[in-house]
Parts: sequence; C-alpha cells; structure tokens
Amino acid sequence: MTLVVDPGVRKAGVSLWLGRTLIDSATIRAPEGKLAAAVLRWARARTPKGSALEVVVEQMVFYRRARVKHADLQRVEAMAGALRPTVRLTPGAWKGGCPKAVTRARLVRAGLVTADMGHDEVDAIGIGAVHLGVLGRGCVAR
Repeated sequence: MTLVVDPGVRKAGVSLWLGRTLIDSATIRAPEGKLAAAVLRWARARTPKGSALEVVVEQMVFYRRARVKHADLQRVEAMAGALRPTVRLTPGAWKGGCPKAVTRARLVRAGLVTADMGHDEVDAIGIGAVHLGVLGRGCVAR
C-alpha cells in the first residue's frame, strides 16, 4: 500500500492507494507536533495488519524570492520528515508548472476527486496518481 501526504503544520492532505487504485483520501487536522502521528494512525486504520506501507510526501522547495518564510517551510519539512518517507516528490516533479485549478480539473475529469474536496486532499491524490503512473506529470491522462 502507498500512503501519499501533502504535508502541512496543522493539516495534511492524505491519500491511500493499493497498487494504482485509490482506496481513501482525507484532510487530517491535528495540533502542531502531533500531525505526523495522526496521519500514520489514519493510514494504519485502513491498512491490513502486516502490510508494508510506502510513504510518499511532497518535498518542500525553498525558493529565494518566495513569499513564504523559510522558517515556515522548515516546520512543514519537519512534519514530513517525521513520517519517514520512502519517496519525496517536488511540486515540479508531479505537476510541473501547472496551476492548481488546471490540476484539479484534470483530476475531476479522471474521476479521482470531487468538487467539494479541499486543496490538500486534492494535491495528495494528484501526487499519488503521478507517482503511481495513473496520470502523467501535470495530472494529464496517459
């Protein structure tokens, strides 16, 4: 099974895959410092006992001219590191320069997300779909 996480400090988008099939997804909320444990609890509750769990997370990218403070990204990166990921994908690796609205529309067309899902959950599904080869980079149909 594959757990895919779009990390945050107090909330994270998650998706769980069996092979190339999406099993479940959600947005998990928890206090800072407890989010990684909450994510792993969510995944373990949906994973058969004894199953190996590949953990894929979106890698934070530190841009020089970003509006986001690097200290904030370091807090997100600390949460992601606590999950002990086996794979890290940068935003460029899974969606390229594709805008969020276009990525969402492609995922809706593919039948993987619904209009009412939050952006964190949608990103976790997109990361998983590209990582597992369900969709191509930028969430384009294969």
